[in-house]
Amino acid sequence: MDREIPKEVLRKERRRKMIKLVAVVGVCVLVVILVISFLRDSVNRKNIQLSTVDTGTIEVSVSASGKVAPAFEEIINTPIESRIVEVYKR
Repeated sequence: MDREIPKEVLRKERRRKMIKLVAVVGVCVLVVILVISFLRDSVNRKNIQLSTVDTGTIEVSVSASGKVAPAFEEIINTPIESRIVEVYKR
């Protein structure tokens, strides 16, 4: 019952195991690469437009209607009667 397994059979079994292992690792690497490529932002070359730029001033006028409101408002109280002539800090 305890016979020695021929070296050729052992080599074939080892080779099959290695092929399976390499195939599984290859499929895993391929899946990771595909997932990364799908998650990455990309732009088609057709949608990119390149041109040279000239320096100069930009003059644009915008017309709108509405109410202008300050970004913040601060109330200054004084103990005596006075008036604020000028504010130096923005």
